[in-house]
Amino acid sequence: MSSSAGTGPAYPAARHRTVLLGLRPGQVVWAALVVGVSLAVATSTELPAIGLVGAAVGLVGAVVPIRGYCADRWVSTSWWGIGERWRGRRAPDGPTPEPCGEGAVLIDGARRTVVMACGEVDLLLVDPAEQQRRLAALVRALEVLGGALGSAGTLQLVVELTGPGGRSRGYLAITTGGRRAREAAPAILEIATLAKTVLVDAGLTLGPVLGPESLAELLAVARVAGAPLGRTAIVAGAMVHATWWISGWPSRPVEAGFLSPLLLSGLDATLALCIEPLDSHAALRRIEQAQTSAGATVEQRRRGGYRASARAARAQADRDAHELALAAGQHAVELRGYLRARGRDLAELKRVASALEVAASRAGLELEPMAGRQRQGLWSTVPAGGRTW
Repeated sequence: MSSSAGTGPAYPAARHRTVLLGLRPGQVVWAALVVGVSLAVATSTELPAIGLVGAAVGLVGAVVPIRGYCADRWVSTSWWGIGERWRGRRAPDGPTPEPCGEGAVLIDGARRTVVMACGEVDLLLVDPAEQQRRLAALVRALEVLGGALGSAGTLQLVVELTGPGGRSRGYLAITTGGRRAREAAPAILEIATLAKTVLVDAGLTLGPVLGPESLAELLAVARVAGAPLGRTAIVAGAMVHATWWISGWPSRPVEAGFLSPLLLSGLDATLALCIEPLDSHAALRRIEQAQTSAGATVEQRRRGGYRASARAARAQADRDAHELALAAGQHAVELRGYLRARGRDLAELKRVASALEVAASRAGLELEPMAGRQRQGLWSTVPAGGRTW
């Protein structure tokens, strides 16, 4: 994520990576596997036509989607669906809240998580200059918190788009792991105090660390989840839920309030954003490798007589800006996003989901259903540090 003076942040578009003729790696592997098995059958039996027909059907399944999914996606989602039902029988409870000071800490192995409620935020600031000031303050705050958390930490912001009286509620979950977990719970409480201080300039007011009862109430929706309804929905309590992960962010510069169509939609839904600081040295090595690879590709295209496209030039400019920021000592972060819709029954859920997809499209987001992973989707959208169980 990068920003420049006078504009909002620009996010690189997260599209599906392709490796051959526009095919995803899964499609290539599926096609190669099916063709290999079919040819083996064709050469080892007296009916080679069976193998040839199998190869043809497998190739068609690799490239022609059925109900929106090619064969490789059907295999992967079916595998995840089996795992979902197995985890459902195990009835995972997730992290355990333990009292610490005036609040509570969620404990999961070496991870420690504290959760704080966020105060009301004016999502439609009338002054663009104030929007940019708050955005710049938020970027500085994330820099400070990223340095305090290290590469083993996570910041998770969960926004309930409709709360009591139709007002949104927000929660910030801060997670530490690795070395800091061995320093016991007081270390994460110090980071929580730091977060309250540095986020004030960004217009975000944090309440006290939530106690065991409040945490149990927030996590209840994931703990009481029942059996999935098909591949894209799950029952939890008296509601039916469906979760998407944000597979693409706006590829053009956006203003600070670009999520307003989603946040102010009035829909019964939840938005969860996870920010994970990355090791700066490792991130710099990766961007340097990407620069070398991109340079070699450009040279090959030039020798072949192909011109450089505008999209490639934009991607190169983004890589250059990212490398300069890392070389200047800025922290690299990974951003993940999830959206969860809910309804009292499947019919209501479908109406909410349709409206939510339209609102996300207006915000410039690309969504992909967590097919076969709806239980993980529930845990991804509750303030538990962004980890799934």
